[in-house]
Amino acid sequence: TYQADNILGFSGDERDYKAAVKILKFFKIKKCKLITNNPEKIEYLKNNKINVEKMIKIKPGINKFNKKYLVTKKLIGKHLLNL
Repeated sequence: TYQADNILGFSGDERDYKAAVKILKFFKIKKCKLITNNPEKIEYLKNNKINVEKMIKIKPGINKFNKKYLVTKKLIGKHLLNL
């Protein structure tokens, strides 16, 4: 996926979390626990004054079809995965 995105001229992850920040601020939520393996999400929220009290890691099921993809997410995407 990362290689295909780069070939097409995209970065590794085109998503942004503006909508999430807007929703949290609308409801006056200043802190949260976040289910993710992606440290960029935590950093984005912190940079927008949302305190991430705890990161709850996702434990992906690993199999022969997704192992290479998960390794790539860990190495290139910097996802915090225990593989």
